[in-house]
Amino acid sequence: MKKFGTKITSAFLSLVMLVSLTTSTFAATISEEEEPSSIVIVVDDGVYINDIFYSQAEFLALLNDAIEMPAIQTYGAVAGTIAAGVGVIEGTWWIPGVGQVLVTAGGVILLGGAVVAVGSWLYNAITKWFADRAYDKSAEDAVNGVDLNRQNHILNNRLHNHGWNNLFNGRDPQWRDLAPILIKVLQDGTETLFNASQRVYERTLNYNGYDVVVRFRKTIDGLVETLTTAYVR
Repeated sequence: MKKFGTKITSAFLSLVMLVSLTTSTFAATISEEEEPSSIVIVVDDGVYINDIFYSQAEFLALLNDAIEMPAIQTYGAVAGTIAAGVGVIEGTWWIPGVGQVLVTAGGVILLGGAVVAVGSWLYNAITKWFADRAYDKSAEDAVNGVDLNRQNHILNNRLHNHGWNNLFNGRDPQWRDLAPILIKVLQDGTETLFNASQRVYERTLNYNGYDVVVRFRKTIDGLVETLTTAYVR
């Protein structure tokens, strides 16, 4: 009798586990179902999203409130990589009042689940905005990732006076003092090509009355890869 009771208990536990697994799988399937796509109609002077009109200026202002979402494996998107042919980090962002913006590995852009037509002002605006954001982030990463040897080269070049004391009331700055200025120059400065074959560029920005030049190498996607030098001209 005891053996029979043990068999029933084992069978019952197996059944409970099976039901639990099935329920979990069903719940996961439901949670992963895509929300209904938004209705997006692009016109010359703006865009209708679910019958709400946003002018081009209004939509661009909304982009400034975009919040990056955790990486999700939807439409093949993986945060932190570069979408082919777009020059923008692929991933998912949330625009309050509008919905989800998704950039895929192939450069497809979905707004609220609706595909944005390539070549439309909306597509161009979204790609430029996120490309600019990706560039700015790469500028920060490049400056913050400069090793000690390169820091010393930029701060204390024995062959050429880089003139940093002009920006700091005659004193020589530490790297932590100079880094924010270099980031600003990379993000807001005027860009010129320095060496095409090496993808080396310079950006120049007037800072407190002095032209600050940052020379850097770009990745094939147009992001800041490494700094080579910087100085006051």
